[in-house]
Amino acid sequence: MTHENPAFEIPTIDISPYLRGEASAANATNSTACAEVAAQLDRACREVGFIQIVGHRAYSTGRSNTLLLN
Repeated sequence: MTHENPAFEIPTIDISPYLRGEASAANATNSTACAEVAAQLDRACREVGFIQIVGHRAYSTGRSNTLLLN
């Protein structure tokens, strides 16, 4: 008897609209781009439970340095 796990894709979400200043306090609620990112994050967390974030400006060298500090 074999059990196969259903395949699923981990959603990739670009958060760069927040980093470009589109989510400033003055216009965070009015930004269509930021609302779409928020909706994508919400959907991915509820439906899949995992996400891959891109557009965050955290590069592998920074991650390596962070790991060394821990």
